[in-house]
Amino acid sequence: MEIQRFLNHGVIAKAFDNTVGEYISNIFTRPKSDRRIRKFLNLKQFNKQYVEKVHFKMETLQSAITAMRHNCCFFLFG
Repeated sequence: MEIQRFLNHGVIAKAFDNTVGEYISNIFTRPKSDRRIRKFLNLKQFNKQYVEKVHFKMETLQSAITAMRHNCCFFLFG
């Protein structure tokens, strides 16, 4: 139902074939505990192919701040 709503509003489009320079990823939904719908864009394969994973140990907030550079971003997984 939520996916159909996205299709109807042009937020997403059906993909049939990979075009050079494009990447196709699936979208799926799961219900939240409050009955709303959580939407997921599965970028697992994209991340494996195109995103460099840099591991570092963040021991303190200060060490994280020291590691930051202009236009950088951090993601917390856990």
